[in-house]
This record gives sequence, C-alpha cells and structure tokens, in this order.
Amino acid sequence: NWTIEQLCYFAGIFDGEGHLSIEKQSINGKTRKKDYYTLRIVIANTNLELIQWLIQTFNGNFTISKKIEGHKQVYKFVLFGNKIEAVLKAAYPYFIVKKPIIDIALKFRQTVGKTGSDVSEETMAYRCQLYFEAKRINKPGDHIHPSPLLP
Repeated sequence: NWTIEQLCYFAGIFDGEGHLSIEKQSINGKTRKKDYYTLRIVIANTNLELIQWLIQTFNGNFTISKKIEGHKQVYKFVLFGNKIEAVLKAAYPYFIVKKPIIDIALKFRQTVGKTGSDVSEETMAYRCQLYFEAKRINKPGDHIHPSPLLP
C-alpha cells in the first residue's frame, strides 16, 4: 500500500515525464499465432535517485538508455501487467494530464485474464481498438484541447 503523498508524487511525475502505451506484437508465423497486446508504463528521467525511488516504491524495473554525447544519462522506470493496474487505480484521483490514456489502459486491463489462443476474437478486436485509440492519444500534435482556465 502507498501513502497519498507517494501516489500524488507518482501522478505528478507520470503526468510530466511518463508514457503509457499499448504495444502490439504481431504474428510471427513461428511461436506467435495471434497478435498480442501488452501494456507498459515508462518514466524517463536523468535523475537516478528518482528512478530508484520509483523502483523501490512501485516495484518496477528499469533500463539505462544509451548515453548520447553532450547529454545527461537517461534512466527509465518501467512497469508492466498487474502492477500497472494497481498503481493507476490508486493514483487515479491525482492525475491531471494523462487521464484519457489511463482510462484506455484500465479498459484494456479489464480484458486481461486469458492469453494466447484462449482470447476470443471479440476481445482481440476490442484490444486492437484500444491500441489504435491509445496511439491516437499518444500522437504528438494539437489534439489536446487547451484548458478553459488559460487565456
């Protein structure tokens, strides 16, 4: 269980630095007979202390990006599966910017249970729909409407 302060901090960091995506693994003709969709959260930052806090607090994984000359080292906190759902639900009231993609992620998590050949065509079609909806929301551009509070 997390404190309200931890959840608020996570929501702020995720709103500013995080990325949530539904990733598609396509049929490969060998081991994968159907498309496969998975959910992933990534928070990238140059502060290793922050990434370590995220790992310890939310039980995630991390990767280190290839260092680009003249730039700081980038570290990435990564979260998958059941862990995503628990954190997103707990921190949901504190998100501001990324609620639309979080709503899609939580809908996606409702389809999880059976995998592989046990997934119905209807569920796969719904996951595909959510995949494209997530891609649309994550696409850079002017699809995000400005706040009515701003001039």
